[in-house]
Order: sequence, then C-alpha cells, then structure tokens
Amino acid sequence: MAISIQTNYASLVAQNSLAKSTESLNTSMERLGTGFRINSAKDDAAGLTIANRMNTDMVGMNAGISNIEKTQDMLQTADQAMAELTSITDRMTELATQASNGTNSTADLAAMDEEFQKLATEANRIYNDTQYAGNDLFGKLSAGSMNVQIGRNGSADSISVDVSAEMTKMGSSLAALSGMSFVSGSGSSMTTTGSAQDILTELSDTSDDISAARSATGAYINSLEHTKSNLMNVEMNTEVAKGRIMDADFAEEGANMSKQMMLQQSGTMVMANAKSMSGLALNLIG
Repeated sequence: MAISIQTNYASLVAQNSLAKSTESLNTSMERLGTGFRINSAKDDAAGLTIANRMNTDMVGMNAGISNIEKTQDMLQTADQAMAELTSITDRMTELATQASNGTNSTADLAAMDEEFQKLATEANRIYNDTQYAGNDLFGKLSAGSMNVQIGRNGSADSISVDVSAEMTKMGSSLAALSGMSFVSGSGSSMTTTGSAQDILTELSDTSDDISAARSATGAYINSLEHTKSNLMNVEMNTEVAKGRIMDADFAEEGANMSKQMMLQQSGTMVMANAKSMSGLALNLIG
C-alpha cells in the first residue's frame, strides 16, 4: 500500500469502525437501560406500528372488561332485589292461602289483610325505587336494550343486553297486586270472598314473572362472564405478542454491549497507531 500524507486510509477505516461500534454500543445500552428493544421509530418502524396498534387494542379491551363488570354489577343488584321480591310474594301467597280458609276469625282476617297490603306496597316500592349508581334500576332495565361496549372497534365490539320485556311484565304484575284485598265488609261482618282465590292465581302469575325476569338476568350475567373471560385471554396473549416485538432481550443485548465495547477499545487503539503513518512518511524525506 502506498504511503500518503494527504489520505490516511487506515485512520479513516478505524474512524468508521469506531463510529459504528459506538453507535451499536449506545443502542445496546439504551435498550438495557429502558428494557425495550424499540425506543424510537428508527429502531423498527414496522414493529413500532404493530405494537402501537396492539397497545390500542389492549386499552379498548381493558375498558371493555370494566364495562362488562359494571353491567354485571347492575344485573346482580337487580337479581338480589328480585330475590327479595320472591320472598315477599311467597309470604303474600301464604297469607292469601290462609285467608281462603273458613276457620279464620274477623280479627285474623284483618291482621292478614293488613300484612298483605303492606307487603304489596313494599314489593312495588322495591320495583319503583331501587337505585343503582344514582339511576332508577328497574326503570332503566325496562327502558329497552342496553349497549355494552367491549372494545374499540365500534359496533363490532358491542353487545346488547335486553331484559326490558321481562322487567316490564314483572312490574305490571306487581302493580296489579296493589289494592287487592281478600276480605270484604267491616267489623263483625268481615268475611273472605272468592277474590282470595283469584289473588292466589294472580300471585302465581307474579311469581312466574319474577322467575322469568331473574332467569333472563342470570343468563346475561353468565354470558357476560364468558365474554369477559375471553377478553382477558385475548388481552393476555396480545400483551405477550407485543412484548416479543417491544421488549429487549437482555442476554442478547448484554453480549452485544460487551462485543461493541471491545471493538470500541480496539478501534481507539487502531486510530492511535494509524496516526503514526504520517510520521513514517516524514521519516522517509527527513
């Protein structure tokens, strides 16, 4: 190779190699410091785009899981209220059955009818006044279909919960019990009438309507639980897939850092030796 003062080829090669090893070393140190393989778009533009899309999907799924849980809480609150309505109508049925028997005294009939009226009032109060998160619970459930958003993809990630028909029918049955009485007359002439048996029929229908409403509510609670479980599985696997794209491999980066540090030291030594080439040229003409 020719000896030149104008162009120090060995020094240029060493500088270029040193710059590359320094850049690679900085990249490895950045990855080890942050834990991410991709810290900017230049590291992997396509990978960053895919990872960002996955992250957005997970944000939507997290919110969807929260929406499902809120809906389940609402439906479970309604279910517990309807369980209480079942207890009330069972007691009303017991009273109506007792009142239909001819052995009751006037005082017995008056006491049973008074309890029956109060229970009917309480049943309707539960239906009309039970609140959830500041809203009229059964009024909302009776209003129509409720949308449950389970992800970020608009209508494709939407589930409808509709128990309005069952809730409305149950409410009408409970309202029909108000004002019913299985006694007539007053004082010593108070007697049971055929209406006591009619009330038993009405109570049987009301119990069936409550059971139907609870069944519809329970079906949605179970269905939403499966939807939530699936979302959690998808979210977990999406997180794993994103990690494969974004996360730094510490073993690989650690080895690369050691390699680049040695190359950097070697490049520095070569550059120092390359400077002596110009001195050699001067010696030839000295």
